[in-house]
Amino acid sequence: MKRKFLLFAFAILLANNVLAQYQEYQLGLMAQPGYNWLMVSNENISNVKNKFSYKYGLFGSYYFNENYGLSSGVYMLTNSSSYDFKYDKDGFIMKYNHDFRNTYLQIPVLLKGRTDLISNKFRILGEFGAGFDFLIDHKDAYKGLDGTSNHFDVKYRTFGTSLVMALGTEILIFKNSGLLFKIVYDKNFVNMVKDTDETKNYYSAMKMTNLYLEIGFFF
Repeated sequence: MKRKFLLFAFAILLANNVLAQYQEYQLGLMAQPGYNWLMVSNENISNVKNKFSYKYGLFGSYYFNENYGLSSGVYMLTNSSSYDFKYDKDGFIMKYNHDFRNTYLQIPVLLKGRTDLISNKFRILGEFGAGFDFLIDHKDAYKGLDGTSNHFDVKYRTFGTSLVMALGTEILIFKNSGLLFKIVYDKNFVNMVKDTDETKNYYSAMKMTNLYLEIGFFF
């Protein structure tokens, strides 16, 4: 009888310990320094120079069980690049450099999976889903090339979607709080620039890809 009681007490303590390390909801803050690539397949665009990008914001996760759940958030995303543009139509030629920096509000919707706690300290996790991007600001600078001074003001799309994938780890510091480290791949699906009547097909297939290192704190 005594042995059964001890086993029962041990099981209760073990269950309490597991429950203390798992909660349905998880909130956090994160920052993502990274690098972006402007992907083009257009002979009118050349000399692409990519730059560093960054993302920061708030995130939240809801878990169906200890290992699977959904994650979302509200992020500010900034990327930038520059390129040379050539316009040649009916003998009218323009060549100029366009340097830009765009800022988006991003709302991701991600499926999230993670392992059980390893050594009671950390988990391996992965995420997969889509990001929904809303343009809120852009800054542009144009510089004429080969003696030309004219340029077209770029018209950006105000909404885009992207594929988001991540792999990383959660490290517990307190009972249900800790640090988060992830490698995040964010590839845009939508052409970021709209063609106007004058530039039809000149800006086709301009999409941004980002690779981030995420550092976060969850609680």
